[in-house]
Amino acid sequence: MRVEALGAAHGDALVVNWTGPTGVAHRGLIDGGPARHYAGLLRPALESVAAEVGGGPLGLDFVCVSHIDDDHIGGIERMFTELRRSRRDGHAPSITVDRLWFNAWEQLGMSPAATTAVAADPVVTASVRQGADLRDAARFLHVDANAPVGGPLLAGTVFELDGLSVTVVAPGSSQLDKLMKVWERTEGDATVITAGYRDRSIPNLSSIALVVESAGRRALLTGDARGDHLLVGLDDSGLLVDGRMHVDLLKLPHHGSINNVDVSFFAAVSADRYVVSADGVTHGLPNTACLDLLLASRPAGDEFEILLTNPMPAIEAHLASAIGRRPIAVRVRADGARGISD
Repeated sequence: MRVEALGAAHGDALVVNWTGPTGVAHRGLIDGGPARHYAGLLRPALESVAAEVGGGPLGLDFVCVSHIDDDHIGGIERMFTELRRSRRDGHAPSITVDRLWFNAWEQLGMSPAATTAVAADPVVTASVRQGADLRDAARFLHVDANAPVGGPLLAGTVFELDGLSVTVVAPGSSQLDKLMKVWERTEGDATVITAGYRDRSIPNLSSIALVVESAGRRALLTGDARGDHLLVGLDDSGLLVDGRMHVDLLKLPHHGSINNVDVSFFAAVSADRYVVSADGVTHGLPNTACLDLLLASRPAGDEFEILLTNPMPAIEAHLASAIGRRPIAVRVRADGARGISD
């Protein structure tokens, strides 16, 4: 199994490659970066992948949208809209998608008070529309919705996909229910939620987070989920052993935001490679405080890599200073390269 983090501006776009037990090559796409960068970044990257695997339509075994923020859903919605237009006009598709993993907004059980709070945010409202457009395009294209589960993808769901083991570790139905109640009671007062885990964005906290495993390799792909919710899902799924888990690759939650992690998260989950999908500018992500927590969580002699999906001179300089002589490598997606791979 190999995970490639595509250049997607300040967003997420991850290609998961694996080989089935009979030798058949598979690939899936998790998130697609912002809508405005689809034509310039995601589409050319996927065309490059198609050329590598022999030309013709690029077959995606699954497309997963972690949640309805533009930097995750935007590029996928544009891709599906383009595929819908091609089908309607009788053109051969450039991409085929077997299944879409996406918890449409109405599946999240939003309460009236929480829905009102969300509706007041025009950015979230636009993302809700993107979600509806994606859902409609998938129906038009007869793409299986959340197969093989059928319903919402919630923590505790486990299934196999021809050699790829998939465990959903967020969102949890109970977490969502508690989150809605907290939101209604506090009107978004972050101090009531959890000290150290301050992200209170409803779309972020509804993120689908997956542990994918194949041929002995394992990755935790977190979307914008919060670390405390991830730890609950990992524990409930039996993936924590003595409170800890090690993976080959961890995508830092919410582009390396300090609002989504605490020392407890990095103490519990370690990795050989950490992916930071950010541009160093948008929303100020990644936060150096998050990277410092990561570095502090690992013993001085540990060897691991930090993968940056974009050149970020200030972040690279901070890491170089913080790492010093420690055996930690920082790799940056090369200029013009479609992505950076583990």
